[in-house]
Amino acid sequence: NTRGLPAARIVLEGTASAKAAELRLEASAGAALRATGSARLPGGFAGNAPLTAQLDANADVGVIAGPLLAAGAQRVSGRATLRASVTGTVGAPQAAGRLSLANGSFRDLAQGVTLTGIVAELRGEGDQVVIDRFEARTPGGGTLGASGNLSPAAPGLPAEITLTARNARPLRSDIVTGVFDADLRLVGKLLEQSRLTGQVQVRRLDITVPEGLPPSVRSLDGVREVGQRPAGTPPLAPPAPPGAGSGLPDIGLEIEVAAPRAVFVRGRGIDAEFGGTLGIGGTIAGPLVTGGLTMRRGRISVFDRQLDFRRGTIRFDSGTLVPTLDFLASARAREVT
Repeated sequence: NTRGLPAARIVLEGTASAKAAELRLEASAGAALRATGSARLPGGFAGNAPLTAQLDANADVGVIAGPLLAAGAQRVSGRATLRASVTGTVGAPQAAGRLSLANGSFRDLAQGVTLTGIVAELRGEGDQVVIDRFEARTPGGGTLGASGNLSPAAPGLPAEITLTARNARPLRSDIVTGVFDADLRLVGKLLEQSRLTGQVQVRRLDITVPEGLPPSVRSLDGVREVGQRPAGTPPLAPPAPPGAGSGLPDIGLEIEVAAPRAVFVRGRGIDAEFGGTLGIGGTIAGPLVTGGLTMRRGRISVFDRQLDFRRGTIRFDSGTLVPTLDFLASARAREVT
């Protein structure tokens, strides 16, 4: 339902006195949400008074998120189930619970991202949230997975998460489509400083050189600058260095990307295969790429002639993701006039 949530019904009943309190909750919003809960304080509200509470909820993620995502290209679905409890005392409550997601999916039509069959199991354990299971399928039969734990209430949001991919193809577009395996580990305080390490094995990467700019990129004709800047106007700030002021968390990178073969570049007369190894360091806001890709074979068609590539390398400028290309192609002519 992209127009809005169904009408909600909430019933809250309870009794309270200086010596005891009891509360019951029932909530529903059509088939999108159903929840029941209860809380008991048999000894009143003193810090050492016992406390018990329970909440059970079941929600249609697609219906709940639909109004928020209606204007964009992202779509989600699935059924979420929550069972949470609080025990202990008023002054020292102890929370526990389990959140599960079944038959989930995520699609980003603009970026070409498709995940289906999403299954997740999270549980509360003290001040930690433990990811017991997260699995998702990608087109072509690939899988993504995650496990680990994080502490939402602790300063900096400490976490230790393992990410895996097998034959995964989560991204598909008219320009880039890839299949890869990955074993990555994210450790540290996510809001302060953490590190993502591991290996990515590229099984296949197809890069298409477009014949022209996509429709989303428009040319503005007839643009000209007129007038002068008012006196006393401060000069424009110089361009920020890569990653500066990006707002991204400080996550350091130490990732090896191995692509020994099957990196294909095609389009505009080019048909080439590359292979190589890349090292990705720096941070997610300012990645540093070392290594490069070397052409294994290739040719280019220019008008009615075919030229064979004798050399081809792709490397990256220090401190940027801007590639430096070095290609040399030649053809043997039968006659010269």
